[in-house]
Amino acid sequence: MAAKEHTDPFGRQVKVSRGTIDRWTRDYRRGGFAALVPELRKAVPRTPPEVLELAAALKREQPGRTAAQIQRILRTTQGWSPTQRTLQRHFVTAGLTGTGTGGGGTSVFGRFEATCGNELWTGDALHGPEIGGP
Repeated sequence: MAAKEHTDPFGRQVKVSRGTIDRWTRDYRRGGFAALVPELRKAVPRTPPEVLELAAALKREQPGRTAAQIQRILRTTQGWSPTQRTLQRHFVTAGLTGTGTGGGGTSVFGRFEATCGNELWTGDALHGPEIGGP
């Protein structure tokens, strides 16, 4: 089995080492199919909760602040800051997304929505061939 190539669930050709096959066999004999299912990752947050709470307080103070602005404030006051993406994820988890009044403002999505094809067209009139001569 280890000498052959196998098709993985994504259609790619892979080789599985003898050690992996032996480990899978041991796990299966010990716990059946359930023992072969990978365990969920248990990620431990590396950002201190106090920093995330300060970021959330800054966002609540002025809901229009972006993660980049809050990151700059934290760097200035604390000397370091989590990444913008970490702050954005925290804001989503804390329900602090959106601008204005904590996300209750108007949505920008749907402004150019059409109910059927060719109902809405966009053109650029800045450049193009001259029509009708000088």
